[in-house]
Amino acid sequence: MNYFVKVLALSLILSLATTTYVESFQLELLMPLRNLIVLGNTNKNVNDRIPKTRYRGKVRYNPVIISQTVRNESVNILTQKKLLNKNHDIIDVADFLLKKSTTEKRKDGPVAIWEYNFDYDRYDLPSGWRSGMAQGFVAETLAAAYEITKDTAYLSKARSAVRAFATPITSGGTAVPLEKGLWFEEYAHQKVDPPLVLNGHIFAMQSLWYTKRYVNASNELFRLGQMALKNRLHRYDMGMWSWYDLDGTVASKKYHKIHIRQLMRLYKWTGNEKFRDYSKKFRRYLYLPFTAAFRVYYRPNEMLIVTIGINTIIYVILISGLVRVCRNG
Repeated sequence: MNYFVKVLALSLILSLATTTYVESFQLELLMPLRNLIVLGNTNKNVNDRIPKTRYRGKVRYNPVIISQTVRNESVNILTQKKLLNKNHDIIDVADFLLKKSTTEKRKDGPVAIWEYNFDYDRYDLPSGWRSGMAQGFVAETLAAAYEITKDTAYLSKARSAVRAFATPITSGGTAVPLEKGLWFEEYAHQKVDPPLVLNGHIFAMQSLWYTKRYVNASNELFRLGQMALKNRLHRYDMGMWSWYDLDGTVASKKYHKIHIRQLMRLYKWTGNEKFRDYSKKFRRYLYLPFTAAFRVYYRPNEMLIVTIGINTIIYVILISGLVRVCRNG
């Protein structure tokens, strides 16, 4: 019994150390199995021409996922004015998004909103929540459709989409007014305290940057978003990893890497050295051992725990086998 405990303890220590470096590869293999068990299908998304996403056993439209199918092409068009082979896909997606929007009247003009018509458990969001990230991605798609067709209906709706960034959550928008600047909330609802999700805010800022030639308000909103991020960025530093939000959610390795890329891109755009410094700092955290254990301690994640468990079992088998070989040898 004492022997087994020692083997198990050593295996767990080795597992916690190595999972930090191999979890991305392992999760890529495990996620289809997890989706099959939880969702009944290996793929979370339904790959129709206009993709749908599975939530709670039902298929839903998600504006972010829909816009992402053409985002690379849209950004190329907006930044390089380069028309690509997938122009017809952009138009198809833009036309669908036009039909799915709701328009709310405001003093400074109409605000186009793409609501999520389902509950979202992570932040106890009821149906009807909005997303700054979705507003931005949709605005990119619509601006690209305008660049292709010169149809002002796309441009007008893109401008209406961006107005949500200037509208506080309490008034139905996605903005969180701070003491310095505006935060663009990825998970926004009037009845829920905004979690201030880092990657969602920066993605929204990217969308403002890409649409600034088409939407006059984008420049000023980008400046306000940059001010808010500069003032709050230190709060996302855990000391050896990054927070996903300010609601106590630790970033997964996937999102930690996204933070690194996003901040470095912002530095290249703005020259703000704080963004560069935190990007490099977060990158250094990737090489620290035991960050997997650190994340599990702060906010247990089922897939990370499964990965650690699998690696522990592998080490138990390897160490036990090695001990037998040594004894017999």
